[in-house]
Amino acid sequence: MVHVVFVAPYFLRATLQFIAGAATLPNVRLTLVTQDRLANVPPSIRPNLFRFHRVENALDASQLLVALEELRHKVGPIDRLIGTLEELQETLADVRRQLGIPGMTPETARRFRQKSLMKEILRGHGIPCAKHCLAVDRRQLDAFVDKVGYPLVAKPPAGAGSRATYQINQAGDLEDLLSRNHLSEKSPILFEEFIMGSEFTFESAWIHGQMKWHSITRYYPSPLEVLNNAWIQWCILLPREIDHPYFDDIRQIAAQANQCLGIENGITHLEWFRRSDGSIAVSEVAARPPGGQLTSITGFAHDFNIHREWARSVVYNQFEAPKRCYAAGAAFLRGQGRGRVAAVNGIKKIQEELGSMIVEMKLPEIGRPHNETYEGDGYILVRHPITAAVEKALSRIISTVRVVLE
Repeated sequence: MVHVVFVAPYFLRATLQFIAGAATLPNVRLTLVTQDRLANVPPSIRPNLFRFHRVENALDASQLLVALEELRHKVGPIDRLIGTLEELQETLADVRRQLGIPGMTPETARRFRQKSLMKEILRGHGIPCAKHCLAVDRRQLDAFVDKVGYPLVAKPPAGAGSRATYQINQAGDLEDLLSRNHLSEKSPILFEEFIMGSEFTFESAWIHGQMKWHSITRYYPSPLEVLNNAWIQWCILLPREIDHPYFDDIRQIAAQANQCLGIENGITHLEWFRRSDGSIAVSEVAARPPGGQLTSITGFAHDFNIHREWARSVVYNQFEAPKRCYAAGAAFLRGQGRGRVAAVNGIKKIQEELGSMIVEMKLPEIGRPHNETYEGDGYILVRHPITAAVEKALSRIISTVRVVLE
């Protein structure tokens, strides 16, 4: 039996799906380390857990070390230490090294997690990416602005997704940001040129440093644009035809990007742009599966359990490459304005129109405060063998369903 410790600070829906995937692997004893409560683990998962261990802060390396030493004393060696949360990757790697557990090293985790270092490595290997500056003082920032101009993107040096990411369109926006965030060596801000173009993702599975599978997704529009415009109803689309020559260049570039960052085993999530002139710019790469329902629709497009397959890649260093059987997509349901969800209109009509194309749906909860993130208040996932049918379905959803706030 392989003793696997899964660290999950809190139980997001996607996190629980990955926990379930790991817990059902053959010959695995899964211990769950968390700051959440056992009562929040679904009954379907609990029988498959070997142990449940609670800590006050699952992002704290010192607390994880104490917890894992206690587990080793009680039940014996720990063979794998895993987790999907972006903010955990460096911590897990450090703990692995201290305890001699195989897996991603601290050096590799840092290359993926520290976005400024990542871009330096990518550019050093000839991989096109956005011009950037990790600013620690105003003089350094002003020099970058003079060189690149507006608009800019400002984000944390080790951000995840589009959280705490801002579009800076003019000098006034920059002054406003700096009035709330003091630049220093201890609190730098990563600034990047704003890239105009279509935004995509490139997911890939790696075993012993070799790419075994990949998937491509299109954002409609980009998450940053969605954050800046509360009225936008947005979608993500996985076209079925990812073997088209249009994607030949990104296949090569994405493979090079992952290799130079040092991935060995697991699934990575790369975001990239296609500029209007056809050129590519890599935004960033994460050494984890994607979020935002992207993992789920990838599973639906390939008709396989992607959560379990990710677990196989990091526990057994194995991955069974699936065939892409469908196009799939997600339409995110976003209320307009502020307040609580009062009603959701148009759902019955969409269900009648789309029928079996709908493979999963999470409706906004009546009375719940409006979620102002780019993921919105709910979502509808669809799939079909024909990409154009999925595109049409997504368009119908975002033009028909309305989340009413009061």
